[in-house]
Amino acid sequence: MKITKVLTLLFCLFQSSLYSQDEWLEQVDIYLHTVDRGTMVYDNFGHTAIRVHNKGTGQDMVYNWGIFDFKDPVEFSLKFYRGILIYNLGVYPYSSAFNYYKAEKRTVWEDKINFNREEKLIFLKRLDWNNQPENRPYNYHYFFDNCSTRVRDYFDEALKGSIKKTFEAISSNRTFRDTVRKGYSTNPEIYFSLDTLMNGNIDVEMNQWQEMFLPIKLRNHLLEHKTDKPFFSESKILLEFPSNSPSSLNGFQIIAIVLLLLALGISFMALKGKAKVEKALWIFSSIVIFLFGVFGLVMLLNWILSGHIDLHHNVNMILLWPIDLFLMWPLAMIILKGKKLEPSERIQKIWTRYIELHLIVNILFIILSLIGVFSQSTSNLALYIAPLYSVFLFLIKSTYTKNEASMGFGIQ
Repeated sequence: MKITKVLTLLFCLFQSSLYSQDEWLEQVDIYLHTVDRGTMVYDNFGHTAIRVHNKGTGQDMVYNWGIFDFKDPVEFSLKFYRGILIYNLGVYPYSSAFNYYKAEKRTVWEDKINFNREEKLIFLKRLDWNNQPENRPYNYHYFFDNCSTRVRDYFDEALKGSIKKTFEAISSNRTFRDTVRKGYSTNPEIYFSLDTLMNGNIDVEMNQWQEMFLPIKLRNHLLEHKTDKPFFSESKILLEFPSNSPSSLNGFQIIAIVLLLLALGISFMALKGKAKVEKALWIFSSIVIFLFGVFGLVMLLNWILSGHIDLHHNVNMILLWPIDLFLMWPLAMIILKGKKLEPSERIQKIWTRYIELHLIVNILFIILSLIGVFSQSTSNLALYIAPLYSVFLFLIKSTYTKNEASMGFGIQ
């Protein structure tokens, strides 16, 4: 009789525990926050966060995987270059997050997650684990481990792999490079730098699971994800501001075309014997050659020193040569002394052959890029940089010609 009473009591306690847990879970609402693109380099693709609101206790917290320490910019940059970029999970009141979003003037979408009891419990346990001090830091990767992929992976864990199973089988019809180009289309200097310095690793076509490294794509794909129920039960715009969406105009391409037309125009006027234009041409040439030589040197150093494998074995080194920096010597003499160098015949021959080789390689680079020989996408450099570079190399070739009349240049 006593054993029966004990078992009954234990059963009642167990039932009471289940009821309390169910009751507690019903009080908790979980939301996905998707933040529109910002204007800074690091927020140019948007942001993702999670809001957990316990209506019973009034606790309302936001989980943000985008926290990093920028107190020492030099140390931060060196670590990033070496492939070490430590981000952290930050947890703070919803009111603070809302005020921050508002101050940033970025649109925020809030979607309530339609978890069942088991899914919600799995997800909350994962958040609790991640919020332990030893688990907050993580080694950030722009494509594979960021604020958006962390949330994606935790959602997928709660749904027992159904998200990955669904979207991994669907192509996005875009490469990682496509997203980089689109994201920085209004920032020509960043666009050119990343497009030039990143190798063929980012020319792999993404599936929709991988594409969710972009916050807006995570939200859009989850809006489409339905099993026995929609993934979101409610959706609303928490804050709305003018969109920072990428421009349809490509700033880099526009500037490259303008520079090429400008170079051709100045060259034509210089050939007509306008001495003042000639000096402007050589100054212009020296700037362009210097920048391209620096990019060649950086690509070489990236291969040797950087921890980012996306910066190694770059095909663009065929076009941009570090040794071109030596071309600054004759250019500087022309600009500063107002006359060409008169090197020995041997030196003249070496440099003439060097530039001729460079011009041949430039032409081959354009042809091979356009017919698709390279696995790395080099179309931008082939169409916009190689022609511009070739014009200046052709002009520099004249600096090693003793007969100034042969090219029509000679600064007075």
